[in-house]
Parts: sequence; structure tokens; C-alpha cells
Amino acid sequence: MTLNLDVSKLEAHRDGIPQQTIEPSLSVSEFEQRVWLYHQQHGDGRSQYASAYHLTGEVNMGKLVAALSQLSQDFPIFNQRYLFSDALGLTKQGVEASLLRVDIENVVSLEQTMQHLMALQNQPIALDDDAPIRFVLYSGDIDGVVLGVVTHQILSERMDWQSVFQRLSARYNQSSLKRDWEGASPGRSAHIGYTPLTPQSEIGNTCFAWLQSAQPDIVIEQSWPATPTHSPERSLLARKYRVSLQGSVLDDYGLSQPNKKEVLSVIAALFARFLAVNAHAQQFDLYLPYDVERRAFELNGAMIETGLIAVKVTNVFAPIERNSSEILAQLNLSREHYSASYHGQQGAALVTWLVDPSVHLQLDQVNAEKRLFAAAHPKFAVTLGVGLNCQGALVLELTLAADASPHIGAFMLEQFVALIGGKAASSLHLHESDNREPANISNTTMQTHEQTQAAVEAAILAEFRTALANQTMAADDDFFDFGGHSLIATRVIGRLLSDHGIEIHINDMFSFPSAKQLAQQARVHQPSHFDAKAAVPSQRNPIALDKAPLSLAQNSLWKAMSKYASVGLNNIFNLPFALKFLDRVDEAAFGRAFHAILLRHTGLRTRFSTEDNQPYQQVIPVEKLAEYQWFWTSQQSEGLPVNDLLAQEAEYAFDLDNELPLRLRFVTDDADGAQYLSLLFHHIVLDEWSLNTMMDELALAYRCYVQGREPQWPMQPRPFHEFARKQRASDVNQAHLSYWLNKFEGLPWAEPIFPAHHPLSVEQQVECGEGGWVEIKIPQRVSRQLYVLAKARSASLFNVVYAAIAASLRLLGAPEKLIVGTPAAGRLDADYFDTVGYFTTLGVQLVDFAGVKSIWQLIEQVKNSINESMSYTDIPIDLIEEGLKGVDHGTEGHMFEVFIQLHAKNKFHGAFELSENERVRFQQVDPDKSESGLGLQFEVMEESIDGEQTLRVMMSYMNKNYSPAQVTLLSDVNRRLFEVFAGCVAQDHDLDQLQEQVAALEATACLAHKGA
Repeated sequence: MTLNLDVSKLEAHRDGIPQQTIEPSLSVSEFEQRVWLYHQQHGDGRSQYASAYHLTGEVNMGKLVAALSQLSQDFPIFNQRYLFSDALGLTKQGVEASLLRVDIENVVSLEQTMQHLMALQNQPIALDDDAPIRFVLYSGDIDGVVLGVVTHQILSERMDWQSVFQRLSARYNQSSLKRDWEGASPGRSAHIGYTPLTPQSEIGNTCFAWLQSAQPDIVIEQSWPATPTHSPERSLLARKYRVSLQGSVLDDYGLSQPNKKEVLSVIAALFARFLAVNAHAQQFDLYLPYDVERRAFELNGAMIETGLIAVKVTNVFAPIERNSSEILAQLNLSREHYSASYHGQQGAALVTWLVDPSVHLQLDQVNAEKRLFAAAHPKFAVTLGVGLNCQGALVLELTLAADASPHIGAFMLEQFVALIGGKAASSLHLHESDNREPANISNTTMQTHEQTQAAVEAAILAEFRTALANQTMAADDDFFDFGGHSLIATRVIGRLLSDHGIEIHINDMFSFPSAKQLAQQARVHQPSHFDAKAAVPSQRNPIALDKAPLSLAQNSLWKAMSKYASVGLNNIFNLPFALKFLDRVDEAAFGRAFHAILLRHTGLRTRFSTEDNQPYQQVIPVEKLAEYQWFWTSQQSEGLPVNDLLAQEAEYAFDLDNELPLRLRFVTDDADGAQYLSLLFHHIVLDEWSLNTMMDELALAYRCYVQGREPQWPMQPRPFHEFARKQRASDVNQAHLSYWLNKFEGLPWAEPIFPAHHPLSVEQQVECGEGGWVEIKIPQRVSRQLYVLAKARSASLFNVVYAAIAASLRLLGAPEKLIVGTPAAGRLDADYFDTVGYFTTLGVQLVDFAGVKSIWQLIEQVKNSINESMSYTDIPIDLIEEGLKGVDHGTEGHMFEVFIQLHAKNKFHGAFELSENERVRFQQVDPDKSESGLGLQFEVMEESIDGEQTLRVMMSYMNKNYSPAQVTLLSDVNRRLFEVFAGCVAQDHDLDQLQEQVAALEATACLAHKGA
């Protein structure tokens, strides 16, 4: 049972301290920005710490709750919130000081207490709404009360436990302290040494692989009172082990009257030897704290994890006295020698000083004791905490990450204690005569910073070359000059992280577009040994043919299909493409080539149906593929005019239960003999990313069959239905969903751009969904300047065109806060980058014109909004809309009126390269759209025709919302805005100054309409 105490009723306990109002806008440090970004990317408790304090004696719960809740009056940092907007980026704002929330939990055991606190630690704090600290009191069938505290790492620069607990004690004891309680920590610098934000590599990728479970799925039972380890939840937890030794154990090392740094140095030298031997190494890397006296600042409440320095023990078998002296010398260096960066060492252990904030909890007639509690996400795979308690005993706490064997920690600590006492454990070889060849960790996973930078650069360049199919690209070359765009950039970023452990942010891709520049911005998370050659995955297991659920994106589309079908729109999710071949194409070879694609990508040979009112998908076995017709040659289409056949195919109604979700049909123009191909797909099996993948593979397969050979694929992509199963087996990411709900809460939903009384509006009797399209041509000179503007603003072409379209709509009357539908790749798992399927989520963005005044500012806002949201694009539009208005909201259409998408490097304009002198050229034929499910849809077409880059915009519209005259006005204003944006490369332009130009265009249109 949880009691969320209404602390507003505790006004009587405020002892006269007035409410404080903090300045509404405060500077955000670089450290806070990094912590906030990491917290948003992962959406869990990785950036949070938990600690527990067992209070026994005469605990007064009322006084304790009051004292805890009033800490916001003493520490303004608890009243600060971190807000992100497209216009301002990340800001820190103060709120009026109010009483902190204190939860009370009724528990039956200390074990239940620890389990609840661990779960609470993993619940992400909403930094925009909640205080970055949580208090919970546990009472019930336990002796006394346990105080649980969860703090966010974002407080690390400005909070210390000594101040907090001393003030808590003073409030509880109703006494006063002379100190001015500003919650600041004078003299503290977070920029000295290395402070990790993220857990280091999984132990399987480091020299700690020997700590992993040899058989993780077995259950080992132990007799009481051993702690059970066989429950699934507990097997995934980090673990901590503690032992206290007599202080005299250090006498043999000349430490009869030791100081903290001397003790730390000796234990570190011993621990390096202990770990290196088990890793079959001769040297070892450690991290140690530069200042063991700054213990009160550690929010984890357990050990020092900030201000760390890297120490290399080059020969672990050298005398302990020598190694400990060398370590001590490094600890005594002046501060300017310490680096605040991480140099890529993997497998380094942390040896640090223990922290016990409970000594500052001086509550009247109450004894406070810190409970042994392991962090949910320790920053290092192996950590040894060292301390001296009040009795002079040596205290050691060993922490192992969750992926270590749950049975090895106690044994490790026991054996290490034996080593400290001069006894080599029987299972370990702790002398230099060991006949095994020690590994030189420095030459494998612990490279120097310079070597790592070179390896990172090589890995990035290799991924650039692979993604852009250009092996001549150099490290200084611009990714976007060689044909890169945002979709390819997303693919590269995912590959770098999954295959190499290199983290790149999408904004950095635009600001630092060469491999050499980007390597300087990268963060390394996995072993620093990189293979610059593309990895070739092994062949997969046989395809499972049983029924699979729809992915979240597919399920969202399925709901929309039913919705549109109810008003007679059965073909709205058809993807009709048509190609005109400028050279003769071998239709039989083309059919064989696409058949190879069907064999390779199971998502394309999938049928869809329902069972118990729930949709499912099922792969059609290869041996049954011949039972389905999906390909027709020109000979089978004789007598049909080209335009009639293309229109007929575009409106075909798929029976997804009984046929393939695609149709390929050739037809020959009787007039000139030109070959045309209709490619019709149902959207539920194909998205833009998949289309590009499919066309690349189709070109390879066609070339092979024309040359009389079978295509050889470098790898087998994962099947789409496997992704669907994996995604649906997990719950919807609530943190990701909350991101969207918080962004759009309270905003009005879609309305047409023009009001009903607009001068160009006309009464139209049209069918629901009836629509049309127009082409907005962009002159070549304007197109080139838009590319230049994008590069100058470190943005993508899509960002620039998107901003121009949004600005034109705003100038014509769109709301100040404009919701824009924007598709997102939806591929957050790099394992499925080569899979053909429907991953794309129909997402939304907010263009907030209240926060921008100029064209450059608008481009920056659009860029940041889209790029920031990429980590959250697994949430489809239906879940966002249902979260905002309820599952049965019944609202017609979507929450947005305007939809903008990019068709980057359109691969329906190009050629199949057969040999050096032979090719089959083709170009896309635009479809004739007569239906529209969206009010306004802008498709930005980036194409290469005859080797020249072209840009145009296809604008589709719904007839019931837009008259012909309004469509013309929209086209004219957009065309004008593209020209204005193209002229802003060297100098920014005020958006308000454009109102007069747009008003003139609108007045001209109204006069023409009135005259007609």
C-alpha cells in the first residue's frame, strides 16, 4: 500500500520560513545538458541513484515527514525543472517552493523494502514536472523505519548529503543551524577528472568475461539463510558484497597509521593483480577518485563515482609496494593534470572510497544505519569500495554488474581477502611463474586515445562508404556531398552504435559531416578494437511460418484502414508506382529478379487476416508462392492502353487474406513501343526505407539474371514478422509515449488552413476522401540555393523545405502552434535495418511560431524538433491520439491537417547498370491521385534525372477542405517562400516582413476569383 501524503496540510511545521520564488530562467551547465539528454534517450532509471537508511529507536513519523517535505525551502535546487522547447532548447526554470512529496509504504519485510526501492529507482523522474529527488518511508512489519531516497544525477554538481541530512536533522529536532542554507557546494568542481554518465561495456565485451555465468539458465538453490537467486527478477540485478576486516591486516604493508589515499593505493594495487591474473593479463587499468575527502557529494550514497582518474598498473606482478607507490603518486598530482574525458579503456575497474551519509543523520533518539544496496545500473562492471569505519576496521564492498554470475561475488571477495592477508587462494595463481601467457590488455581493448580516435574515424568512414556505395570517399569528404541524406544518416548512426559501439547524435551529422570531424564528436561505449570492414552476419535459422502479431506501426495502419473503409475509401493505403523504361528491359529476367526479392524478404510474401477480432500476419511458404499471381508481362496485358492500365492498377482493392500484398504488371505503349511497369504495393508491407533497399537489391538481382547467374547476397536480413513478435512481446514504452503526450497536451486538433468564410472558399458537394494533387516546381537555381542554405545552417534539405512550407501556411492563416504530420523511419533496432517491411510511424511535430522571428531560427527549430524526437519514433500516431483524447475519441481524421514528407534520392529515377557500357534507364510516372485521407500533404521529391539533381513538391489535398482557387494560392505562396528561403544563405530574413508579400499574392488571387 502506498500513501501519497498531502503535505500541504503540514503548514504548521514550516517554522516560519517564507516561500521562495526562484528566477524563472537559469543557466544550464554542459554537465546538466549531457545528463538530461542521456535521461531522455533511455527513458529509465540509469541516471538515478537510490540509497536506504534504517532508522531505529523512537522515530516520530509526523515530524520526519514534515522535515523531509520542507527541504525544498532550504535547497532551491529541488525546485528547479528542466524544460525543452524547439525555440529555446533546454532551459532550467525555477518554480515556487512547495512542499516535497513524501510517500509512505507499508511493508512486511526488509527484503520487500529493498525490492520496492529498486523498482522506484528504475522509474524515470520527469525532470520537467517533478523534483529531481524522491523520498519514501517504509514501515510496517519491520523494526523501525527505512528512509529511501532516489536522486537524479543531474543534481551532482550542486548537492551534498552533509548539507541535506544536517538540515533534515535540524528540522526534525526543531533546532537551528547557523549555516546559510542555499544548497550550494562551494569549492566543488565537476570538471576535474572523469565522471561517467553511462554504464561501461557489458562484461562479455571486456576482460571481465570470466565473471559471466557459464550456464545462466540453471537454478542453484541454497539452504536457508542464503539469499535466493533463482527468481527471474533477481537474476537481472547488480549485486553488492561487504566485509569488515581488522585494521591490523594493513600492518604488513607499512600502514599502521594510514591515511585514506595510502590505503586506497595499496588495495588498488592488490585488486589490479587479483583481476589481471583471472583475466590472464599482465597489466590492468583502474579508475580511482582524485579526492577522497569529497564524499558528501556522491548522490549514490555509497561510493565516490565522480572526479575519477585513470591509472594503469603496467606490471601487476611487480612488488605491491612499488605499484602502490606509483598509484599514490598519480593520486597526488596537481588537479590540472587530470583529464575530464574518458579515453576508451574497456574492462577498467573502479577502486574508490566508500560513502556513508548516515553519519550526518543525527535525529533525536534515533539510530541511523545505511543499508547495503546495489545500484540498478552501476557505472562499472566491477567496483571495489574501500573505507575505514569508526572502529578503525577496513571495510570492503564489491559491486558486480547485473550480467555477472549471481554466484561469483561472494567467492571473489573471499579470495581477495585471502590475498590481502598474504594467502594465495587455491583456485588462483598469484605469482609471476604462472605458465600461462598473460594478455597485454593495453594492446587489445585498452588502446591509447590517439589509436582509438583513428579507429573510430576508420569505422565511421567504412560505414559512410558502405551506406553511400562509394569506396573512394575519404575521411575529409562531406557525407552529404556524396549523396547522403537524413534516412541514410539514421542508418549510419544505428550501424555505428550496434556494430561498433560508437554513439553519434543526428545533429552532429549535419554540423560535422566528414568522418574525421565526426570522430571528434563520437562517444565510445564498447571495446575500442574496431573492425573497419563491414561485418557479415551469419545465416538465420529457418523462417517460422506460424501466425505473428502486427507490429505497432502495422496495427496503427490496420485501425486506419477500417476507419477509412467505413466511408468507402478502400484503396487509400495503396502505394501505386509506375516506371517508364527508356531502354529495353528483359521482362522475364525482371520477374525472376523480383521473385528472388520475395524469397529474401518474407514481409513481401505475407498475408493478413483476423482471428477473434485481432489482426495477424502469416508468411506464405516458398513452396506455395507459385499458387499466387503477382506478376504479368506485357504480353499478358495486350490491348490495354497504358494510362488505363496504370489507373486501373492504382485503384485495385487488395484481398489481403487471400493474395500477396503486391502486383507487378508490365504494359507496352502501342504508339512508340515503350515499356511501362506498374508496381503496386499495400502500405502495410512497405515503407520508404524498405523501398530504397528493395530497389538496390532488385538492381543487383536483375543484373545477375540478365548475365545468366544467380544473385549472391552478402547476408540474410531478419524477417519482418520476427521484429513484430519482438516488439509486441514488450510493453509500449511509456516514457516514449509520455514524451509525445506532454508535447501536444492541450493543443487544438486539425482545422483547415483557411476558415469557412475565406474569400476563396466555395460550396462543394464532394465525396468524403475525394481529392487531387498539383506539382509545385522549383527552379534549378532555387533548388541549388536551398541545398547551400541547408549546408550553411548545418541542417538537412528536408529541414529547410519543411520550414518553408510551414512558414507559407502560417502566413496564410495557420495557427501559431502548428501540428504537422511527419513520418519517421521507426527503426530503432539496427538488426532490422536491412529488413523490408512497414516500420514507419506516422508521427507529429510541433512548429511553434511564437518562439521564432526569422528564417534561420525557424530552420533551427524544425531541425532540433525532428532530430530530438527520433529516439521516440517507436510510438505510432494512434497511440498518441488515444492517449490525448481516449481510445474511443471518435474524432474524424488525425490531429494534424498538414503532412510533410521527403522522398530522398528517389530511386524510381535511375538505371539498372548491366556492364560498363550497358544500362537500362527508367523514370517515374507520377500517379493520378483522386483520393486523399489527409487535408494537405506535401511530398518533397528529391530526384536525379540525367545526372542532375532536381527538387519538386507534390501537394495533395482534400476537396472538401480546399477550393481550386485556394489550391492555386497555396502553390503560389509556397513557390514564393522557396525563393525567399533560397536568398537567405548569407543573411537572415525576418518572417514578419514576408506578410506583405503573401498578402499581395492573396489579394491578387481574390480579385481573380471575384472576376471569374
